[in-house]
Amino acid sequence: MINSEEKYKHIKVVDNCVPPTIAKYLEDICVPHKSRKVSEDPFHLPPFLTYTFNPTIAKTSSSPGMSVSLSSIFPQTPCKGRRHEFEYLFLNTLYSASSLEGIIVENVLQSRVFLHMPSPNPGLDDIHVDVDLPHQVFLYYVNDSDGDTVFFKDDKKTEIKRVTPKKGRGVFFNGSINHCSTRPFKSHRCIFNYDFLGIKLDKK
Repeated sequence: MINSEEKYKHIKVVDNCVPPTIAKYLEDICVPHKSRKVSEDPFHLPPFLTYTFNPTIAKTSSSPGMSVSLSSIFPQTPCKGRRHEFEYLFLNTLYSASSLEGIIVENVLQSRVFLHMPSPNPGLDDIHVDVDLPHQVFLYYVNDSDGDTVFFKDDKKTEIKRVTPKKGRGVFFNGSINHCSTRPFKSHRCIFNYDFLGIKLDKK
């Protein structure tokens, strides 16, 4: 059992979680791009990535936040082609990063893709923990953006660390640490969020 002070030491930033080609592929799928051809919808995303408004990460329509839930490469409903390919790479991102840190993933409790739209009112979103039971969290940053992830002590007031989104970067932390996203101002902010149970291997 990690005590309340010790857990704050378990915030680990990992860069280059996946190969650059995979990082670019994931960004191209998940993040709307204005650079697409005029004939295309610049905010078109694959049908399996239908974002829905999520009030827990954006409380007002002026700072929209959206998410889509994913959890398994063996979905309950049949899927083919790019969706299966994406879900495989989505979960493999967690497993790749975990292997770099010597973590064995035992069970993925829930996993989601979050997308923040640029906001005219940048600031902190809701300070929270994802799941009310012992677990670990891994956040993967799909693209370079503003909108830091901020970590707090149990009082939800004392800031202990900030992590800036960077494509290919991830951060592991104890799931009981209060944290929140920061609304971006300059660009879309896209992350993968995984709540999981795992074991940290001892380094010899």
